[in-house]
Amino acid sequence: MYSPGLGLQYALGPLEGRAELVGEASLKIRETKLSDEGAYYVSVILDELGEERKYVNLNVLVQPKVSVGPANPYVVEWSKNVTLSCTTKDAKPPIKALFWEKDGVRIQTGEGGKYTKGNMKAPFLIIRNVSKNEAGRYACVVDHVTGMHRAELMLKVIYPAVITNITKSVTGDRISLHCFADGNPKPEITWTKAKSYVPLDSRHFPDDGMATHVLVNVMANDSGVYICTARNGYGVGESRSLRIVVADEVQKPWKHSPHVAIIAGVAAAVAWVIVCTVLVTCIVHRKRKRNTAAVPRYALQLSYLEGKRKGASEHERRYARVLYDYDPKDDDELRLRSNDIIDIIRGDNEGWWFGYLNGRCGLFPSNYVEVITVTEREALRLGVPDIAISGCNEEVRASIRDKANKEYYRSLPRRPKERPQKPVCPAHPNRSRGAPRHSGHSKC
Repeated sequence: MYSPGLGLQYALGPLEGRAELVGEASLKIRETKLSDEGAYYVSVILDELGEERKYVNLNVLVQPKVSVGPANPYVVEWSKNVTLSCTTKDAKPPIKALFWEKDGVRIQTGEGGKYTKGNMKAPFLIIRNVSKNEAGRYACVVDHVTGMHRAELMLKVIYPAVITNITKSVTGDRISLHCFADGNPKPEITWTKAKSYVPLDSRHFPDDGMATHVLVNVMANDSGVYICTARNGYGVGESRSLRIVVADEVQKPWKHSPHVAIIAGVAAAVAWVIVCTVLVTCIVHRKRKRNTAAVPRYALQLSYLEGKRKGASEHERRYARVLYDYDPKDDDELRLRSNDIIDIIRGDNEGWWFGYLNGRCGLFPSNYVEVITVTEREALRLGVPDIAISGCNEEVRASIRDKANKEYYRSLPRRPKERPQKPVCPAHPNRSRGAPRHSGHSKC
């Protein structure tokens, strides 16, 4: 109420303390509330003309309150299906659109893809078979007449240690062995030599996920298999090996050169032959250096034990045979072809399993495969018809099983008894139906 004659103005009722007169007849309301919405009228009373009223309707717009969950940060395990919730309330009028962003980029959702839901009808976002690539900052964004509003959370993915690369660099008689690993938490990387459980001295670079072991003044006793192992306390450790073979020292030709004996005899008899002796010795020495340089002091052989899990014996492993072809939809999935043999790393229920195939680890649909035994796996590797394994003839099955077992144990490496100083061939787990792959320049 305002009385210009008396110079008085009052704000009464729910507007008390929040409203004031601005200009000649304008009303200003501070800290607007939803309860302030409604019809307002101004009444002007003149001494001669009487009272006149005008009406105005006030609509109050309320910004939406957006919240996401289940937690921030939200920590999940590798290969699980993850659901991120998004709720909005107190929006007036209702929101116009809802979508999700990852690291500031809008997520494209669709049935059968990596991301599903996450829209007006289903505001929760489902991430299928989460991998390390899905880690990041997620935001639920709503479009409202008052602007864009969002709530964010950080998604962290726990995944087992994986060795991404193992390399070597050679400089003279110095060999550096480099091992790179990835995982969350950050893995502990160690170098060991075969038959020894004592970790070798290594330089660690935790930020780069690398450990380096350096061999200085390489000698024959440095030959052997060097194993890199990565562990992070989640799942089981992974190891790969690098074989180094140091060749025997090149025989010094001058020790057996007939020129030396001839020159020595002549030198004992005639003094002036000393000059000739020096010349001949220089020539022979130069030739010896050329011959020695032509033969390397050591040779390197690489052999990987991809995805080897520490402590898992052959009989503890599980295998699956592919029934139907499958083309991966994402980078963390395996490409399946009928009759491929997958080494199962994890698969306890229906849905998506995690395994090893053709040199890489990844996810695969469990309904595309059937679990097989070690015997069946070896029979398939030997090319035995499937009917012989799954048929009803027990005698045939026993014969095939016996043949497969004999072939398998025959393929295992044998420890040399006569020459224990030679490096022992490490076991190469058969990862597919074909023969195991070897790398390097020589075979065990």
